[in-house]
Amino acid sequence: EADRLAGVRGLAPRLGVRRAAALVVASYAATLVLAAGSGLAAGDRPVVLAGTGASLVLAAAALAAGARGRPDDRRVAYRLLLAAVIALAVGWAAGVRP
Repeated sequence: EADRLAGVRGLAPRLGVRRAAALVVASYAATLVLAAGSGLAAGDRPVVLAGTGASLVLAAAALAAGARGRPDDRRVAYRLLLAAVIALAVGWAAGVRP
């Protein structure tokens, strides 16, 4: 919304809030499946599962916050989703053995 008001013509303002949010959810779900699958295949399973579990909890909190629909809640959801991505990455990186 802020980008649209500022005249930014990127992908998110063109899609609108609902479609952009749906794209984020789909992208995150695909990333989670790929990271968890590859991590479980090539790494220390408990560590990968811990990172994946933490990521899922944070992602669920982000989804709940974003569902409220207010701009402030969407900002909280964005920060929670960033934390979820970091948890997934750390779990994957710590668990995968070369």
